[in-house]
Amino acid sequence: RVAAPTLVLGGTADALVPARVLRKVLRRRADWSGAVLDDHRHALMLDDPREYLARVAEWRATTDAAVA
Repeated sequence: RVAAPTLVLGGTADALVPARVLRKVLRRRADWSGAVLDDHRHALMLDDPREYLARVAEWRATTDAAVA
């Protein structure tokens, strides 16, 4: 069982992990943060690095504040 703060990011155009699976995981793990982004593929950090970094920075800011 994962007890650490967790961020899950995926896309609706992901051929490896379907968006429905990501949404199901996020529903089951209310303690995790995440998003399923429209028209994004599996390698979000390569396809849209600005979006990826913005999401990670936002998550880190809220997570760091909650953990401190």
